[in-house]
Amino acid sequence: MKPTHLFTAALLVAGGAITTSVLQASDIGSPGTPGITVRSAQETGSTFEKLLAEYESAKAAFKDKLSNADKKERKELRDHAPIDDYWPRFEALAQDGEGRALVWLADNLKTNRSIKSADRPAALLPIYRGLVAHVNQDWFEGALESFARDSRTLGLEATSGLIDSMLEKAEKDAAKAAVLFYGAGAVEKEAPEKAEAMRAQVLADYPGTKFGFMARAATATPEDTEVGKVAPNFPGKSIDGFEFSLEDYRGKVAVLDFYGFW
Repeated sequence: MKPTHLFTAALLVAGGAITTSVLQASDIGSPGTPGITVRSAQETGSTFEKLLAEYESAKAAFKDKLSNADKKERKELRDHAPIDDYWPRFEALAQDGEGRALVWLADNLKTNRSIKSADRPAALLPIYRGLVAHVNQDWFEGALESFARDSRTLGLEATSGLIDSMLEKAEKDAAKAAVLFYGAGAVEKEAPEKAEAMRAQVLADYPGTKFGFMARAATATPEDTEVGKVAPNFPGKSIDGFEFSLEDYRGKVAVLDFYGFW
């Protein structure tokens, strides 16, 4: 029996025995996989953005219907949530090699009612294994945020293995630093010493990256910010795309106008 949905833990009942079948990450985007049409990155990217906008619109409309429905109507509506229709469509994009579709699957896994809580680790693991190949993409930081969030579901062993695989595939300094920084957050609770070592590696090997600055901030102590000490250097980019370093303005009168999210 072939799984209906990619990554979905399909329960197969035969003679009273229940087994779990999950499509492996090696099947994602493989030209030899039956039923898969390989598209260019430009095609899948455009399709993903359109599908995402379509899903968000459908979700907003669904939310409006729920808010205006009575108790009985709400129950009927919940049986036909937009994710039921859109999940296989994002799966198909993932099969075509669109990595951001994998991030969407990870982010929306809990809302897929066909995947039980006990089956989530088995469903998440091939998603993140598939994402490893995209570690050098500019959008991958969002995938790492999801990965850090899902690390408790995945478990320490799977999380550590995925971090090693990402570091092996990462080519850019920024990509390596990002994996180490978010990886440290992913293992922090279960392996604090390992997390500390990973942040130390970011500081030692990639101090000039954004994540080098973030690692310094994460490991800073009150003594590091005493009046009279030299402020730590960090890179930045203006809203116009101008790249700079804080040290460029040392000894000069400057106004720093910035915003942030906490």
